[in-house]
Amino acid sequence: MPPEAGPAPVHRLGARNGWVVAAAAALYLAAGFALWWHAWRAPGSTIATASADPDQNVWWLAFLPHALGHAMSPFFTRAMYFPSGVNVVSNTSFPAVALLLSPVTALFGPLVSFNLAVSVVPAANAFTAFVVFRRYVQWDAARFVGALLYGFGPFV
Repeated sequence: MPPEAGPAPVHRLGARNGWVVAAAAALYLAAGFALWWHAWRAPGSTIATASADPDQNVWWLAFLPHALGHAMSPFFTRAMYFPSGVNVVSNTSFPAVALLLSPVTALFGPLVSFNLAVSVVPAANAFTAFVVFRRYVQWDAARFVGALLYGFGPFV
């Protein structure tokens, strides 16, 4: 009689596994910065893409610290489409990222915040996928490549 399948093995973070996880995180982070290397030559004056679409995202990154610093509503602004204004929540703003990067925005400006976000977010996505794949895939190289494809796939 074949043995019954038990629960999936629990992966504890031992010395070897900790090294593998740290190496994967470092490689994903290096890949994220390498992907947008041209923006880091002059991060305060270069945007990490050739498209015009991110201009509004840079504006949203600058708006939230400005609104909070001036006791304005972070959910509505008349600075766009004056005089009727814009509902921030119904637009493609990302207030959690803007809040997280507000110290960077205040110190270095919204372009540096945007370049940092587009460099770190794919690496964070890949690293998260790597950690999740630990439950389903036992081979480190397969986990690494699968997470690399997830984090840096065609939708980056």
